[in-house]
Amino acid sequence: MPLVVMGGGSLLTGLVMAAPFARASPLEPAALVTLAATVVGGLAAVVGASELSRPLLRAVTTNPSPRPD
Repeated sequence: MPLVVMGGGSLLTGLVMAAPFARASPLEPAALVTLAATVVGGLAAVVGASELSRPLLRAVTTNPSPRPD
């Protein structure tokens, strides 16, 4: 869920900020394909990084050492 909210918000912000440039030159199919490829590639990178860091997170949280308080 956080990935959907943050990713969607980032994508929406980028589209709003790029709107003046899009008005100067109308969207072409090639631009839409590039946008879709960028979104899919970014999503794959975030999901891949999350999956690759999962074993490290599990190792750190499985047996934490006691804190001398």
